[in-house]
Amino acid sequence: MGVERDWQVLLVGGASGVGKTQVSYRLARHYGIGITEVDDFQIILERMTDPERYPVLHYWRLHWEEARRMDEDQQLEFMLSCSRLIAEALSPVIANHLETRAPVVLEGDFILPSLAVQATYEDLPNDEQVRAIFLYEENEEQLGVNYLSREGEAQPGRARASYRHSEWLRQEAARWRADHPLPSMGDGIGTSYCHDRFGPKATAVGGHATMVGGRRASL
Repeated sequence: MGVERDWQVLLVGGASGVGKTQVSYRLARHYGIGITEVDDFQIILERMTDPERYPVLHYWRLHWEEARRMDEDQQLEFMLSCSRLIAEALSPVIANHLETRAPVVLEGDFILPSLAVQATYEDLPNDEQVRAIFLYEENEEQLGVNYLSREGEAQPGRARASYRHSEWLRQEAARWRADHPLPSMGDGIGTSYCHDRFGPKATAVGGHATMVGGRRASL
């Protein structure tokens, strides 16, 4: 039996390589609930749509060489464009879990802090039933180490892009925190809990969100 909670949907976001998958599966086990990887939604949407209507979903596949020439700002904006589009697809999924009261962890690179603080999802009120955790890695070199450990190659260019995305998410989540203060997530998961479980970089974010520092996570 899982730990008692007062929410239905937990979003676990963060840039590539910060350790989301490890943390999200531990959280799912901690609460005794299911988990879905949001990256799968990107694959499904790409397969089920056409480039004319949703060019951003098909850009990397169809324009690989051009995409590789993006500068840092273009890379970040492209990632955010994908995230905004996928947020539209996630809203009805969240609404379904709110309506059926089927708790779930949703984890992935494409989750935006703003998704956790929407007032409604398909006309269903949030009512503080949607929370989020965002992980970040403050050391860009560590992201390269993470990629090396996970994929056998440090990939410094990818680590740089991930670091900039991570910093954007960290700052955006902090902004939402200021507007939507909320101290706890059911069994005490607020700032103090996350400091204990995830490390000193943890802080409550967005009221519906908690930010934790990179790979310090431990449940």
